[in-house]
Amino acid sequence: MHLGNDSAAAATAPSFDPVPLIADYQALRMANDEQTQLACERQAVLLMLVDLSEQQALKNSNLIATYADLTRVRDQLGQDRDAVVNQLARTKQENELLLPQLHQVQEELEHYFLRHQDAQRRVADADHRWARMLQRSPAYCDFDSIDVIAAEASEAGDQSATVTATWRIGNLTAAGRNLPQLDFKTVVGNGLAGYVITRQDGTAGPLIRWPVAAADQTELNLVFTAAPAQAMQEQAILHGIATADWDLLQTMGRLLDSALDNAPDVLNAPANFQPQALRTGLGKLADSFAQFASTLRFDTVSLKREQVNPDYEHLWLRLSNLGFAGKRWAEFEFRLSCANVRPKKFATHPKLEFPEHIGQAPFTAWFDESFDDFGAKMELRFALADAMDIAVWQRLSDPDRTFLEAHIARLPAILATLEVSGTKLRRAWADWIAMAVDVQRVLTLRMAALELALRPVPPIPAPVLSLVPVTTSVAAKPSAAAKTRKAK
Repeated sequence: MHLGNDSAAAATAPSFDPVPLIADYQALRMANDEQTQLACERQAVLLMLVDLSEQQALKNSNLIATYADLTRVRDQLGQDRDAVVNQLARTKQENELLLPQLHQVQEELEHYFLRHQDAQRRVADADHRWARMLQRSPAYCDFDSIDVIAAEASEAGDQSATVTATWRIGNLTAAGRNLPQLDFKTVVGNGLAGYVITRQDGTAGPLIRWPVAAADQTELNLVFTAAPAQAMQEQAILHGIATADWDLLQTMGRLLDSALDNAPDVLNAPANFQPQALRTGLGKLADSFAQFASTLRFDTVSLKREQVNPDYEHLWLRLSNLGFAGKRWAEFEFRLSCANVRPKKFATHPKLEFPEHIGQAPFTAWFDESFDDFGAKMELRFALADAMDIAVWQRLSDPDRTFLEAHIARLPAILATLEVSGTKLRRAWADWIAMAVDVQRVLTLRMAALELALRPVPPIPAPVLSLVPVTTSVAAKPSAAAKTRKAK
């Protein structure tokens, strides 16, 4: 039967196993995944290479542009180099031409330099001779013109009338100074004459230094009024006139005296000018000025140093154009000091210190009395209330004592002048000025005591004894006075 054959065939056919197929499929799947991943990686690398290629292309473009710029710069530098080389060649050629000229100029400069040095020596010698001439002839002066600009008289009577004349001296050379124009007034009244000098605020006018005693005034009246109320003020002003200004006043007096001798030939004076009355008054004024000839004077004072220690203070002062007893010194320095300074206690031990060299010029016999950090010095010590170093004072020569007395007499005014100039101190000016006044007082007291001690004492007259002759032959009868003494 056919059924039976089919069953047998089916029984004899091989069976289907899917496992190998599945394994092959999975292997193929994995291989495909790997190929896909590899393709992606290659794609990423390709994109990266493309980016790198673009960047490299950009860099190449930049490099090409930079190369082009550098090429242009190179070409420009080449041109500049050629220009510099050409300029250097021209400069070298010019230098070769200038070198002989420079040698010639150098020789000329040396020649003129030597001539300049010689001229400087001659100018210095002329200045020295000029200064020596002025010292030997302090009355020397020169001027272009001298005129009386105006003259007026008060309406009082003839005896008490005041006549004021305004003067102008053109291009005056006097007292070592040159004044293009000097304006001043003369005043005559009651037989007395004087000068009136004006200034603008903040200036000294024609003077080197305006006197401290008239610091609040713009008009300086050098007139002797003979009024007791004004005598001290007038004396303070005359004492405070600077050295060069005092010389100028003397010169003015001589010029006016000479001009009045020749009036009206020299003077261009108005009709109401009275030369004789002025000349008489100026003669009396000159006699009054002579009383102040021994005053110690100076032009300027400056503070060189202020030293403040716990127990010591000093003011180191410099005076210019110091004048005394007909002599002059260009500079003079001294120190006003105070020792044994204590809190709230000052000026009990003042001292005057005169350093070596800069402080010894006016002294005829300066000696090194002591030493300090600045070197040798001569020192005069005081102790309030009334003591001073008499031993040092007695070692001084008579001219040096005279100078010191004049110097101490002007000490408060020197400090006041420095104060008015605006100099500031760590200690009040009033303390230093009060100490200077005390130094004056002690010196005056000690000098009076020394004078009294050195004054010779008159001898005491011996008692005169009356000799009564004694007689032995005749017995004298006792007198009533003798009886009285005997009874006593």
